[in-house]
Amino acid sequence: MSFGYTQALWMKESATYGSAEDLATGTLYILPVKANVSLAQEIDVIETEHMRATASKQQAEIQTGKSSAGGAFSFVVPCKSAISTGANAFCVLVKHLLGKLATSGPAGTTYTHTFTWNDLLFPGLSIGGNRAGASYVYHGQQIKSLKLTCKVGGPLEATVTTVGKSEAAAAALTAPTVVLLSADPYWIFQDATFKMDTVATPITEIDLEFTNELEEADDKSFVLGSTTRALLPKAGHTVTGTVKRRHAVDGTNISKFYTKFLSQAPAALQLTFTNPSDADYTMVINLGVCKYKGKTPEASDKGLIMEEVPFEALDLNLSTSSIVITDEVATPATATGSYDGAGA
Repeated sequence: MSFGYTQALWMKESATYGSAEDLATGTLYILPVKANVSLAQEIDVIETEHMRATASKQQAEIQTGKSSAGGAFSFVVPCKSAISTGANAFCVLVKHLLGKLATSGPAGTTYTHTFTWNDLLFPGLSIGGNRAGASYVYHGQQIKSLKLTCKVGGPLEATVTTVGKSEAAAAALTAPTVVLLSADPYWIFQDATFKMDTVATPITEIDLEFTNELEEADDKSFVLGSTTRALLPKAGHTVTGTVKRRHAVDGTNISKFYTKFLSQAPAALQLTFTNPSDADYTMVINLGVCKYKGKTPEASDKGLIMEEVPFEALDLNLSTSSIVITDEVATPATATGSYDGAGA
């Protein structure tokens, strides 16, 4: 199977919000990504429309204004993606997405990283890569959303959307050597198990979207005297998703998903990936309080009735919700985000 990798992104944690981190040195995290990276700088144009003596616009009326940097990138989720002493790059993304991490171990050769939701984030990331003979680095990047998708016949794929402060262009960086597992380096559908209320349940596809409600509006993120963002904390977070499967008679109202929807009783959802070649590598997504949305399952043709069940995860502050990743790397270490935009 070809994943279409043509490049990698470098990531480095920000010392303070928007700090211009040097990606040529220090602790870096490397992530192989697909070719459709859309990280870019956007600059507003101010048209003043002031009094003039002619019918045509004058060049003095046009000036550049505030700027923003961010975008999206997608990848197949690796079980490991590291350079030298660097941590699993996906773990670093999850840390900055959720805001809280506790690492334990080693137990044998295994470290356990437990990520949970926090009201505050970390200051952000500098993210960059080579493009057209130069390096482009985007500073002050906060993760706006992470979407995970896995379906029968494919790998676990992710799309990350970021919002940030500034862009810097420089000479091309030295291409990194990415260290992946020698066997089964990516999470694949056959490595997955889905459970509802601790009971294994066959499904054909799942989508999960983790979202941070970032304070990116002009009046909440900029100040007079600067064209770049001064701060970018978050105001909230959500998790939504969709489960797809063949309809089954397994509940009081035929489908147990539809039964949950009608009763509005909460359900626990768990998605587990286990590496078939190395038991040290696992990922478990726990959403302890989910409420389903939906409707009566309907036939679309004369074949099997397919069921599509959207849901929302609630009470993410409880210990029943987490993302737990095990690997053989001690970092990222225990940390809790404290960035709230103060001091900007």
